[in-house]
Amino acid sequence: MLNTDSAPTRRVVNAPPATARTSTAPARNLVLSVVLEADEDVEWIWTATADGAEYVSGYNIVKNEHAVRQP
Repeated sequence: MLNTDSAPTRRVVNAPPATARTSTAPARNLVLSVVLEADEDVEWIWTATADGAEYVSGYNIVKNEHAVRQP
């Protein structure tokens, strides 16, 4: 039996959708989602194309200063 009391809490965060500024189809994100620990957040890195579309091209995982620590 798995003891869930001491297991770290992980969560999946999906990348925001890519955008298009023209009538063309939006660019596709290079990153779809990331798995984070309870005390982590993600900063998305955006790239803009020549026609004004924007897509997620990377990410940084940062410690969440507001995370509640469980004993």
